[in-house]
Amino acid sequence: FRRVLFRSPLKGLKKISREEMESGREIFINPNETPFYREDFTLVKEMDFMRMMMSGDYVLEPYQDSLKVIKAFLMRTATAEEKSKMPKMTGPPIEGKRSVLLDQQAFPFSVQDMNGNNYSLESLKGKIIVMNFWFIECKPCIMEMPELNELTEKYKNSEVVFLGFATNDKPKIENFLKTKTFKYQIIPASKQVVESYQVEAFPTHIIIDKQSIIRYHTIGLGPNTMQEIEENIQKLSR
Repeated sequence: FRRVLFRSPLKGLKKISREEMESGREIFINPNETPFYREDFTLVKEMDFMRMMMSGDYVLEPYQDSLKVIKAFLMRTATAEEKSKMPKMTGPPIEGKRSVLLDQQAFPFSVQDMNGNNYSLESLKGKIIVMNFWFIECKPCIMEMPELNELTEKYKNSEVVFLGFATNDKPKIENFLKTKTFKYQIIPASKQVVESYQVEAFPTHIIIDKQSIIRYHTIGLGPNTMQEIEENIQKLSR
């Protein structure tokens, strides 16, 4: 019989170093445009990609060619230390679980958006605050943005303020916004606010009423998320 030699799909490519990853280089993650492989080099399908990413059990390692064009990603099993530091993504919200934050006083914050505008819980008293916690590498976060943009447009002349708290830094978000649109007032490097509101998975949505009380909280992207957000906005606007 003839022996068939295995050829790695990463042959001729070079893994991007940690230093380059941390230098602020923009890396877009889209399984429809760039192939993703398991450690045994089998191709990851989009549905499996979502499940694997949301599990928090894998680290993405990008591989580039000689021209520094990213050609593939390897989904490597994360170490225990990596898992402890990794932000979690989630799919459909957990049903039947009431957040301990509901009906509690909102946590104070004082932040600045990408355009230099300042926002604080105190200055926004008397308005409805719709908060979205997200990060660029979170595919469910990106998937829901078109609907969030529609919601923002619908209530742009009302007493509703839409704030998007991102974990990424400003330069990375600026690069992201060159190809994507997100109409929330985006707050970069929001780690402190993320921790204050006990956000452990992304995307997370929180709505604060005019008296600075938390009235809505959900984790994940579900089929009714947008409807629930709008229903709560309408209820609190009365």
